[in-house]
Amino acid sequence: MVTSAFEGAVRVRFAPSPTGFLHLGGLRTALFNYLFSLIVPDAAVKLQNDLLWAGINIHEGIEQHGACGPYVQSKRVDLYREHAEKLVESNAAYRCFCTPKSLLPLRLDAVRRVASQVGRSTAYDGHCRNLSSDAISQLTARNTPYVIRLKVPKPEGPADFLQCSNYTTTINDINYGTVSFENRHIDDQILLKSDGMPTYHLANVVDDHHMGITHVLRGEEWLISTAKHVLLYRSFGWQHPVFAHLPLLTNLDGSKLSKRSGSLFVSDFKAKGILPISLCNYVSRLGWSPPTSSDDYVFESFAELADNFDLASMNKQPTVIDIARLQYWNRRCLRAASSGTQARKEAHAVLETHVIPFLQKHIHSFDTTEPASLLGTTYLSKALDLACESLDSVANLHTDMAYLWFPPRNFVTALSSNTTLQTDPAQLDITTSLEIIQKLTTTIYDVPSFNPQHLKSATNQFAKTNKLRMKQVLVTLRHILTGLTSGPPIFEVMAVLGRERCIDRLRSALASIPA
Repeated sequence: MVTSAFEGAVRVRFAPSPTGFLHLGGLRTALFNYLFSLIVPDAAVKLQNDLLWAGINIHEGIEQHGACGPYVQSKRVDLYREHAEKLVESNAAYRCFCTPKSLLPLRLDAVRRVASQVGRSTAYDGHCRNLSSDAISQLTARNTPYVIRLKVPKPEGPADFLQCSNYTTTINDINYGTVSFENRHIDDQILLKSDGMPTYHLANVVDDHHMGITHVLRGEEWLISTAKHVLLYRSFGWQHPVFAHLPLLTNLDGSKLSKRSGSLFVSDFKAKGILPISLCNYVSRLGWSPPTSSDDYVFESFAELADNFDLASMNKQPTVIDIARLQYWNRRCLRAASSGTQARKEAHAVLETHVIPFLQKHIHSFDTTEPASLLGTTYLSKALDLACESLDSVANLHTDMAYLWFPPRNFVTALSSNTTLQTDPAQLDITTSLEIIQKLTTTIYDVPSFNPQHLKSATNQFAKTNKLRMKQVLVTLRHILTGLTSGPPIFEVMAVLGRERCIDRLRSALASIPA
């Protein structure tokens, strides 16, 4: 038995396909690996950037380097070939000449055609499994292309069938318990292709061993492949890692989630302004139940999430991907984004990438004599407070709350074209509005301290004095100041806008109403 150089240390690895795009399912695998221990990714820079954005720090990899490099598969080809040849020498693998480029493709096509006609698996039939040494020598002498296949132990005669336990591969999985596969249903997997490049199965096992990986966390769909990997570990004389397979991810209709499913790439969520901590709060629950009194508990940092994470709490049932739930988690995390929290820092990052560039281009349209002040740290922080309490995504701040920077559209035009306002009994008619807004403007101008509490108190007294319902005043006030019929608490909006801009907008509304 070969002893790992990393004995005693828990090490895990995330090695997705090198497409450069990180899918939601891949993020879950990476997140569970990261929360459990150490991540050693082997993928493109773009994918690494998505992982880093999501808060998953990479300890070893292409750019981080480490003791187990190189971390690019194409630079480890000699290592894979060396181990494939060792398997052939020990009779744990064999050379198969039934490749499309060899002299035997017609036989292979015939096998597949017959298997398809009778409804059987088109797995390789083992034609080259027991070729004689002379036959192999003749084929190689003619430079016949070949692949190297795993020689899965299978019953090959009546006596072998009586010893079924010798031809069963058993996996002890943290989540699914003991799972057994009859070897006769496991195909002789190709390990090394005819061009000398390894398949995933060989590279995965060799890399995990030489990188000292102690635990393998991946999707349930890899469970059958794990049987092949266990056989490889045994053939090499290596101790295999501990396996934990995550439940299947499905669409809302119950169908299996595909990596090609639209809008499920991490880069898409990033573009929509989803916070990394929101995404990870959601993804962590795709197959895992937190040990808290409420499943809606917001983990405010990766440290807190890791402290609560436990592989023993994983589920076995398929997990449905519901983007509405992700949006819910983004709202939850935004509401919890108080000063200094991880969510707050991430929300400000979204502000910088999605909102500020747009505002900078339109700074000349701000309704203030000091437009630069509306892009200052103090004002943006106040705007972010409102956004976190009201919006689903900070990325929409400059459109959903444009009134924080831009004056609303003409009051009279908006009033006459808005069906909701026309039929709303709480809305004042234009004639009444003219008189009331004049008095209200004076009241607001005279508020001693321009904060939500004083504004509410003054407006409430104004409504009583003028025998108006408070709702009538608030609806009219909101529409004049924001151009909308709903939104954050209007007195909080007014405090952000400031006394001068509120008065200017009220006066503009007065000027637009016919006498």
